[in-house]
Amino acid sequence: MMKKLIPILVVAAGAAAYMIAKKKKSEEDSEVKIITLEEPDEEDKPKEESSEPAETKNEILNQILRKFPYLKQSFIEETLEYAKNFDQEYPLGSRIRINHVVKFVRVEELITFVQTVRREDYAVQEAQEENTILAFKEFQVEEGMILNEVFRIADQAGFLDGEYFGFQIDKL
Repeated sequence: MMKKLIPILVVAAGAAAYMIAKKKKSEEDSEVKIITLEEPDEEDKPKEESSEPAETKNEILNQILRKFPYLKQSFIEETLEYAKNFDQEYPLGSRIRINHVVKFVRVEELITFVQTVRREDYAVQEAQEENTILAFKEFQVEEGMILNEVFRIADQAGFLDGEYFGFQIDKL
């Protein structure tokens, strides 16, 4: 199982990074971002200051990896780097819609994923590609919530052997 998981996560991280870079270049109003399925704990909220010492960054990374064991370290690092301007772009109290794209090889895992994210108030739409879905949710921004949602969805996809392609955030 781990042999299957590692290539999937590598591909998902690469696809997410590609989508983020492509989206950032092509659109200024929309952004691609990643989120997770648990409520943020104070200790788990990523700190987004680049002036932090390497030891603190490693502690934050390790906390995230413990909370979301199906994420690759490189994916977390890229997402944290991308999220540095979230506070300015999406101020506390603003409304956003976050969209995630996930693909599964087996229909059973896709169904389980859909059931799981629906319990978390996500709506789900079938995408054009087979066994691929778009999960989206509208909410009011709270501290650490965007990153938490990205990590939760990506982690859940990894747990179910899915391929997480990335996320997009739209201001409402």
